[in-house]
Amino acid sequence: MTKLALTIDDSAAEKARLVAARRKITVDCLVQSLIEGLSVEDEEDSRRACEALENSFRLVSKPLGGKPWKDRDELYDR
Repeated sequence: MTKLALTIDDSAAEKARLVAARRKITVDCLVQSLIEGLSVEDEEDSRRACEALENSFRLVSKPLGGKPWKDRDELYDR
């Protein structure tokens, strides 16, 4: 595990202690869960962005039509 030192104001530290006590966890666990939650939010944002992009592809894509030839020989048959 990596140790991390934070400098925060007294009111924020007190809020963290109160929330941790209410949840019956340590402040360390509280901070770790908040940081892990950030990565989940980023993953969800990325997933939503990919879905939006795929939806836009579906909306603007048009079929280009089929090929009027059956095989290569017919294509070059003149």
